[in-house]
Amino acid sequence: MKSVKFHRGLAPLIEALCAPSLILNTDRIETLLRSFEIDLTEIQPFVRFSADQYTRNLVYGNDRFQILVLCWGPFHGSPVHAHGSSVCGVKVIAGAATESCYHTLNDPHPYTTRILAPNDVTVGEGPDVHKVTNNSMASLITLHIYSPPLVMIT
Repeated sequence: MKSVKFHRGLAPLIEALCAPSLILNTDRIETLLRSFEIDLTEIQPFVRFSADQYTRNLVYGNDRFQILVLCWGPFHGSPVHAHGSSVCGVKVIAGAATESCYHTLNDPHPYTTRILAPNDVTVGEGPDVHKVTNNSMASLITLHIYSPPLVMIT
C-alpha cells in the first residue's frame, strides 16, 4: 500500500494544483484532497451563508481549475446535477454531507446514498450525476475543486 504524505494548508494545495505538468484527473484530485489538511480558520474569509440556499464562494481560479467553498445551512441541498466536462472533488470541512448518486438526471430515486463526515472526500467525473444535501440543523462547509472550471475565470 502506498503511503500518503499529509500536508497542511490552502496555499500549498493551490501551489500543488498549479504545477504545469500536473494532470488534473479524478485520481490526482482525490489524492490531493485527501493529502492536504484544510483548517476551517484558514478558509474563514470564504465562509458566507445564505438563509435561503447554499452559497458558492470562489477561493481561487485559473484556466485549469477552480476552488470553491460551499456553505450549506440547515437542510439546504443542491439539485440533482452533473458537472459537464469537469472533474469535481469535494472535501467536507465541517458538518456532515449526504451525497445521493443517480443513474441519470431524471431518476426519481438514487442508487446509493452515503454520509460524508469531516475530512471525507468524494470525486466524480463530468457525467456522474449526484446531489449533495445538509440533512441537519448544523452548518455544513465543503471545499470543491473543479477541473476544468465550471465557469471560466478571467
